[in-house]
Amino acid sequence: MWVPFQLSRSRIVAIKGHENDPFVVTSTADIARVIRLAIKYEKERPEIGGFSGNRLSPRQLKKLAQKVQGRAIKLELVHESDLAAGVLRVDMPQIVHASIPEEQRLAWHVPVWIGLLSAISMGAWDVSDEWKERLPDYKFLTVEEYLKAL
Repeated sequence: MWVPFQLSRSRIVAIKGHENDPFVVTSTADIARVIRLAIKYEKERPEIGGFSGNRLSPRQLKKLAQKVQGRAIKLELVHESDLAAGVLRVDMPQIVHASIPEEQRLAWHVPVWIGLLSAISMGAWDVSDEWKERLPDYKFLTVEEYLKAL
């Protein structure tokens, strides 16, 4: 998975100065269920239809993962100036996707990881909550529940 949260390797990567920026994670099961509920929804639909399962920051994820997993999680910080210069000074997993030929994976590696890390600091991983507000009884899978199930 292409996320800078590699809890199996006991690490989270974030941009220095942005380790408290929010991002949203929502389980695929929750996405499917909320879409099903939204289709059946009979009241006025929102113009913008966002929903977030869990909103937290890299620092909050670190604290929660350490609590649940009972081990240290390292928060590795990269410099925004390095990313802006196209430099990735942290080891990240190889980008593997069926649409990227094996011989092109290395060329995609740095730009994809820079884009993913930068996206969090730019708010691209944050989502509005219009459907969550309209479906207050729906209980999303929490990050803590997900981590306990790993």
